[in-house]
Amino acid sequence: MVIDYVVHHVKAGGTRTPKVFKLVTRSLAPGETLAGTKRHSFKPITTRRYHSGEHLVQLQINGRVRGEAGFSLDAS
Repeated sequence: MVIDYVVHHVKAGGTRTPKVFKLVTRSLAPGETLAGTKRHSFKPITTRRYHSGEHLVQLQINGRVRGEAGFSLDAS
């Protein structure tokens, strides 16, 4: 099982662009569950500029989106 999360960053023009981040690659037995948490930093870095607006995060399991949530970022 490969679990990733995708952050759809807002660009300067208001459109979104996805960036995939790897979480975990695991083998699970039938009926076995996996729980966890993840924090994602939005501190300024030289390779990405953050823009204010409605961003989106998705949970992706084995390449298929299994859930998503939107959040608002104030980059001022």
